Amino acid sequence: MLWNRRPRPEKSYLARVCSVRRSQVRSIGKMLLAIQAVLRGESVAAAVLPSGFVGHCGYSTASISQRLAGKVAVITGGASGIGRTTAEEFVRNGAKVVLADVQDDLGLAVAADLGANSASYTRCDVTDEAQVAAAVDLAVSRHGKLDIMLNNAGILGSLARPELGALDLADFDAVMGINVRGVMAGVKHAARVMAPRRSGSIICMASIAGVLGSATRTRTACPRRRWSGWCARSRARWRVPGCG
Repeated sequence: MLWNRRPRPEKSYLARVCSVRRSQVRSIGKMLLAIQAVLRGESVAAAVLPSGFVGHCGYSTASISQRLAGKVAVITGGASGIGRTTAEEFVRNGAKVVLADVQDDLGLAVAADLGANSASYTRCDVTDEAQVAAAVDLAVSRHGKLDIMLNNAGILGSLARPELGALDLADFDAVMGINVRGVMAGVKHAARVMAPRRSGSIICMASIAGVLGSATRTRTACPRRRWSGWCARSRARWRVPGCG
């Protein structure tokens, strides 16, 4: 028997926005799970995959202060803000960190506060690939390996709201140079030393502006949105067992 069903009404604009927001919140949740996995010494892939694909993973049985014992990390933009806070947390959990930044006074002060045995500072402009490579090589030469690469360095650029025809492309290029090309350099050179060991975690810090959008953060939203897709493609294309 044939019968006609009434076509389902199109979702309202609000419903569509809410649906998108839910998917964005899930993406942000996965990023937070990945950071927590690093702190627990677990695989990033295991943390973000659905539970049906991996076994149940509880917290490490080791002491909280030793979750990253023996691990070595490079943190770009590690002299202030999120980078500094992450460095402090990594050291608190037993890791050795190399702070890579262009803020020399702050970077040296943070390294001193964290202790010479736990932290060191190197000047690193992430728009210069050679300096990124040197920061990675410093970690390997000083500690014998690299376990964690946190690509955290980033800038907002101008918060002005010019007409579309008056956009400052020089400012846009500066943001893209640090927030996109700089991250690419970090991923490239971290993979260079991690792949032979078949072990390591590469974390690319993003911004909520990349998923929610903002009238004043166009320059930030573009590169951060680009990274969410690029990282997913990279995991699929260059998957290395043991690396997350």
